[in-house]
Amino acid sequence: MKIPSVSKFTNYIKSKVRGVKSSLSVQNRHAAVAAFKPVMHVDTFRRQTYSQKILSQPLNDNASFLCRRILSSVDEITPSVFNKFSKDEISVIRSQIPSEMAHHAEITVGVSRVLKNYFDKNLKKGNYVFVSVGRSFASVAQCLKFMGIEARYLPLSDLSTYEDSVAERMVQSFGFPAYKEYLYELFGTPEALKKNKKYFVVGDFCMSGTTLDVTKKILSHNTVGLSSKKIKYYNLNYLLQKIAAQRKTNPKDHALIDNFVLDAVLQNYDEYAPIRRLNWKSLGYIRFALQSPKTDVTKKFQFCLSDILSDNSLII
Repeated sequence: MKIPSVSKFTNYIKSKVRGVKSSLSVQNRHAAVAAFKPVMHVDTFRRQTYSQKILSQPLNDNASFLCRRILSSVDEITPSVFNKFSKDEISVIRSQIPSEMAHHAEITVGVSRVLKNYFDKNLKKGNYVFVSVGRSFASVAQCLKFMGIEARYLPLSDLSTYEDSVAERMVQSFGFPAYKEYLYELFGTPEALKKNKKYFVVGDFCMSGTTLDVTKKILSHNTVGLSSKKIKYYNLNYLLQKIAAQRKTNPKDHALIDNFVLDAVLQNYDEYAPIRRLNWKSLGYIRFALQSPKTDVTKKFQFCLSDILSDNSLII
């Protein structure tokens, strides 16, 4: 079954998602939303797909203003934060979600479920840590985290002009000690890694495989010492297509994977990522890269993921 394509609203995104800081208290915020209620439709959000649910929402400049105020009151939107929003606040934010974002969130949740089922089966549930490399798959890692999976981020980007010596150059760079410190926080020291019973699933959405290859070389470098059978590397593009090619794969899952891969190749969804871009020549900025951008776009995408995961009527 093919997931229907959705109209693109790129220009609308740019015009609507500029954050506006507000000191509006929670009490006043709820009052403002309640005052806005008369222009909202009756709750008709139970739809066949999340994209259809979002398309049913009215677009209104007043709702846009209220949405920015609501979003500015939180640093990020996790499922627990989502559950604290009032029904009216949820309605306001839903009305400001572009359909392109809703569509990508929907297939992100679907693909995350496919990967969770795969790793739960092959590595045993609760016996692995998912580590996404770079920003291309960071949103999936975030969704897995929302699903209860232990997931972490490893920022590393801009390795398209790959040379065999790049890993060595990175290890010898001025900022690498800070990056190495984070690697030990992420995987543990070589001694701690040996005692750890969990697997580390290190994955990247690869077109060339460059970033994943460099990551493996860095971790196994003799100055780092994180060469272990506990660390498993996955080209997630290849893995997803391998899963889709299996006869027993649900046709709907096949369609989800196809749509996700096409979206990842043809579109740029870095703006949805929960981390910042880290150029391989600037490894000393690792702590900054790990900070969430906290833009209205990233918060809206987090809202979409939480909204979908909270709705049992959506079978994705």
